[in-house]
Amino acid sequence: MVWWWVRELFPLSGDSDPQRFVQKVEADPVYVANTGMLRKELAGLARPSADLVHTFATGCQAAEQSRGDSINSRGQGVLVAQAFLSALMPLGSTALSSHNALMRWHAWVTGGVALYLAVQAVLLTISALRAVRPVDYPTISSSELLKMLPKEDNIVQQTSLQTMLNYRTSNLLNTWRFGHLILAQKALRNTTISLIVLMGLVFWFSVTADPPTAGHP
Repeated sequence: MVWWWVRELFPLSGDSDPQRFVQKVEADPVYVANTGMLRKELAGLARPSADLVHTFATGCQAAEQSRGDSINSRGQGVLVAQAFLSALMPLGSTALSSHNALMRWHAWVTGGVALYLAVQAVLLTISALRAVRPVDYPTISSSELLKMLPKEDNIVQQTSLQTMLNYRTSNLLNTWRFGHLILAQKALRNTTISLIVLMGLVFWFSVTADPPTAGHP
């Protein structure tokens, strides 16, 4: 429970490299076993069934590329929202500096919220930039195709298998990107709430602060 709150209040992942994430998942014994079973089943398929699998795999690969475009657009939207909120932050600083009658503990409270706000801005930027980071979705290259051509009798099975493997890799890449997008959205949520709290505290402290005494502006 405590760890859940820590991740919600400070959303950031240590998985900074998508290729390392993919390699970690692909090395999992369950993933390896599923890949081996997929190779075995596709190798023995008749041509009509192989054509269906190839059409299905091609559609899945295209869907993952569209999903990647969607993640990229949403990540850019988070960065735009951050830029808008960043433009409002100086208003809080101006309001805070214009009230000299704030008590010491008031300054500590507002300073703590402002520090948390700055940390969230950094976490948001890191996660959003990872979400929109360009990744190379695997496709069948010309060299791979040349290796398949001599085996013309089962080229459909081979292309189906490779397309399916490419789809699975693309899915892992998008899973990595989507995870960072979720973290960026959480940081944006925390940033928005922190900014509202900071502005509310500044307003409340300024209203309830004692007026300056004579000779003490």
